[in-house]
Amino acid sequence: MIFKSFVESCANPKITNQPVHKYIFDTLVKYGKDRPNQPIFVDGLSGEEVTVTQLYNRTCSIADFFVKNGFQKGDLVLTAVENGWPYVCTMLACSSLGGGVAGSHPKNSFYELVHQIRLTKAKVILAQDYVLEKLADHLHECPLVQTVINVGSNNNLTSLNGKSIKVITVEEIVSNRVASLPSIEFDPKTTVYFVPPSSGTTGLPKAVQLSHSAHLTALNCHMAGFRRLGSINWRDHYFLLNMQCGFAYGQMQTLLCMAAGTIGVFLRHTDDKGYCEAVDKYKVSFLHTNPTLVQSLINYRRANPKSLGSAKVVLVSGAPLKEKRKTEFTELFPHTILQQAYEMTEGLVTVGDSNAPVDSVGSLAPDTELKILDPETTAELGYNQVGELFVRNQTLTLGYIDNPKANAELFNDDGFLATGDIGYITEKGHIFLVDRRKEMIKVQGKSVAPGQLEDLLLANSKVKDCAVVGVPDDELDERIYGFVVKGNEELTEQECISNVNDNIIYYKHITGRVFFVDEIPRNLNGKVLRRQLREYVQNHS
Repeated sequence: MIFKSFVESCANPKITNQPVHKYIFDTLVKYGKDRPNQPIFVDGLSGEEVTVTQLYNRTCSIADFFVKNGFQKGDLVLTAVENGWPYVCTMLACSSLGGGVAGSHPKNSFYELVHQIRLTKAKVILAQDYVLEKLADHLHECPLVQTVINVGSNNNLTSLNGKSIKVITVEEIVSNRVASLPSIEFDPKTTVYFVPPSSGTTGLPKAVQLSHSAHLTALNCHMAGFRRLGSINWRDHYFLLNMQCGFAYGQMQTLLCMAAGTIGVFLRHTDDKGYCEAVDKYKVSFLHTNPTLVQSLINYRRANPKSLGSAKVVLVSGAPLKEKRKTEFTELFPHTILQQAYEMTEGLVTVGDSNAPVDSVGSLAPDTELKILDPETTAELGYNQVGELFVRNQTLTLGYIDNPKANAELFNDDGFLATGDIGYITEKGHIFLVDRRKEMIKVQGKSVAPGQLEDLLLANSKVKDCAVVGVPDDELDERIYGFVVKGNEELTEQECISNVNDNIIYYKHITGRVFFVDEIPRNLNGKVLRRQLREYVQNHS
């Protein structure tokens, strides 16, 4: 049985069959004529404002620099920067050239960065100054890199220990004024413009390829959702751009800001308290959050009862919201609409629905089809029957870079994408998630692949065997625990933790314990029985 979305179709080829940069700038020009001096972005740390005209001029300069330095259609720029205009302008410049950006995180370890650079075959790196400092001694492992663009206050990084790689600051590039963007023809449906990372249970992140048309289709679905909220002039509102640019959630958040004409506030170096203070400072009405941020809103409201009064709609994505948090939130924010949405890096599945129960992850996105299959028999299921969710729409990925095995497993013969999640749909079209078939761990709304951490543990010759699991936690969504079979009796728990935490981004750290066991429980096929390990943690806490 194929379920179809109950949400009104918003298919619009005039919007989706064009490059992203063209749609964005055509939209921004209209906003700029209305209010030429109103910024489209504000840096929440420095206070720097960027108008539509400045955004366009800087994008033109970056695109011109790329052309003069050999950037070609299909090339990618690896971005490891904090949220800010350098990322946005680089992304739009690459769009204009038929290339794209491959998103990373500035706090990634050099081990993770080198993997992404090599996987995406990036020739250019846009990086924060402190990222270059930790990458400098490892770029010999990335022979395709030709140019590094430095972002940040340390402008003295003009060379990389004598390596024949061009290093230039983003300020130097945009100081060269260029009148317009180049005109390059390509097919928006098949041309990749955005490559965010997506982790699988096999270890290091995969590179997800998204086309112009796919992302504009998803953007159009979200914009239709804004219109369903009523006649709101978003030009009078602020968005907090708190999700990491270059990742799926942060990218869509940034595009929404420009498409709606709101003033986007880049949040950098901001903790949860700073986020809540920014909501009050800018009187933000629509909040993009994850379960961890919802808990922060709850805690802040309790400590400051008169705070956060501007919040009218809170959209939760990244992971399902726990029942306890939903109850606490609705008690503290009785007049705020709480919506959940379900979006994968590989494509849009649902959109927020104010009529859906609070524990639902929303309704199928417009123009989306759903199949629910029995995980054991693959039989098609009906309403209210729990199985694995498969979706088909125009927002889905073109596939992973250089990963034929994962690509073969991603789609079935009918073109439906396997989400790996277990859930069901009601007669009213509301989606509920029950479990994850994938073994992914969720920490603060971010995905963590157990296999990646297990590889780091096994890099120690004293480790004979190991497994990593996530255990539900009110603070972190899931807390990470390790299980290790010793190959050497001198091995210590702290040594195991350091092997992982010293080589990985903060949210992937082992934040629980490492347990030493005689063997890792596995089935006959060798698959780790993680449920047993989670039960072990719960029984020994």
